[in-house]
Amino acid sequence: MYLRILSWRLVLRWTADFRHVTGTTGSFGASAAVSKLLNLPPSQFSMSLGHAASLAGGTRSANGTDTKTLHMGRGAQNGLLSALLASQSFDTGLQPIEYWAHLVSPTVDMSQLTLDLGSKWELLENTFKPYPCGIVIHPLIDGGISLYERGVRGEDVERLEVIVNPQCVRLCFIRHPQTALQGVFSLYHGCAVGLLYGQGGRKVFSDEACNKREVANVRDLVFVSTDETLRDDEAYVTAVLKNGERVEEHVEHAVGSLARPMGREELEAKFVDQSKEVLGKEKCERIMEACWKLEEIKDISELLELCRKE
Repeated sequence: MYLRILSWRLVLRWTADFRHVTGTTGSFGASAAVSKLLNLPPSQFSMSLGHAASLAGGTRSANGTDTKTLHMGRGAQNGLLSALLASQSFDTGLQPIEYWAHLVSPTVDMSQLTLDLGSKWELLENTFKPYPCGIVIHPLIDGGISLYERGVRGEDVERLEVIVNPQCVRLCFIRHPQTALQGVFSLYHGCAVGLLYGQGGRKVFSDEACNKREVANVRDLVFVSTDETLRDDEAYVTAVLKNGERVEEHVEHAVGSLARPMGREELEAKFVDQSKEVLGKEKCERIMEACWKLEEIKDISELLELCRKE
């Protein structure tokens, strides 16, 4: 019996690196938010979190598939259901968060939950992303763009050497993605499009871009090394040219990181790029102006109406 318990604990510990955090923890955030909106008393608030713990799931094996994007919606759905169940006194066990935390990590320190409570706000650690992929690829895209701006072209490159945090390789190891969903998990694709096109937006992460021969050719030139001392938003990108010259870029902080956040112009450019084909550029501009003055809006339905597709 004890050996079986020990073996399961080891399995859980070993599989921790394979979970997708949004799928496993998103339910709790949505559960807490809806419970607050429903003004649930503490007992029902706890029940809601308990249901979220039961419904939580999400693994990294789904990376590059439709299921990966389902994690976000499922997390919100689970949170909504959890809060509604709790509002009807649908009961659950005591200390649900503690039990769930010890299940996924037997050595977890629960005191971290209340550390700096009320003085530190995790929301301030979030940033806006310029590219449609994980932050670990962003410094590689930035490095490729910098090389492009310095006049380096794909046809002149014999080898592209990159050094990244090991997490980048663990998450984004697909060398030749066939779809956009796979492309966002390809550090090789990020390097290639940054160098070839000087950009990293949604168009260069499309199905079409992933299957371009010129992009695949550059992906084949990428050689990766890892360095645990590098941050997730840091990388070295070096183009070894056919004439023997080496052109190096050290991206200390990727665009969109806390140390290098996107500015207003960059945010607006990303929004227009993602929305103009559906809403039209004029409506996009009106929406952006309304968002910058959000605190002045008396009725949020006015903004929602602006976002409606004609």
